[in-house]
Amino acid sequence: MVFDTGRFFLRSLIWRSILISLSSARSTKEFVFPSKVEKDFGIFQQWMKEFGRIYPNSEESKTRYQIFQRNLSYITGMNAKRSKSSSGYYSGLNMFADMSPEEFKSVYLPELNIPTTITPAATANTTTTTRTDYAHQKDSCGAPASMDWRKSNVVTGVK
Repeated sequence: MVFDTGRFFLRSLIWRSILISLSSARSTKEFVFPSKVEKDFGIFQQWMKEFGRIYPNSEESKTRYQIFQRNLSYITGMNAKRSKSSSGYYSGLNMFADMSPEEFKSVYLPELNIPTTITPAATANTTTTTRTDYAHQKDSCGAPASMDWRKSNVVTGVK
């Protein structure tokens, strides 16, 4: 067996460089993991890109990020609670994640004008009244007392 000094020198040089690079690397104690705020901001930036959000100034961006953090915290908390039970669904981020609940309600759930009282027939301008003395609308349809859908060829008779 012939001893090759060239190969030996090359192998020892590679091992020395590996050892030097390993010894000069930072220890795991010095490695800093990203904080929750940094992770949240990364998620926020990814979310902005996904939903095409661009804010007009840094103040608006800061406000939206704070709302996003609250919503993300709520989603994470609710999903953690649900993972312990069998509720069947999980929450996630959607295009409304930068809106506060109040803002969402004012934009997408407008107030409905639901009457809280019914006008009694005596004061209403109508022609008929019900047994409970409340008004019928004049323009209500006059539905027949009975209807045979077989005669209208909508359904077939019993077979």
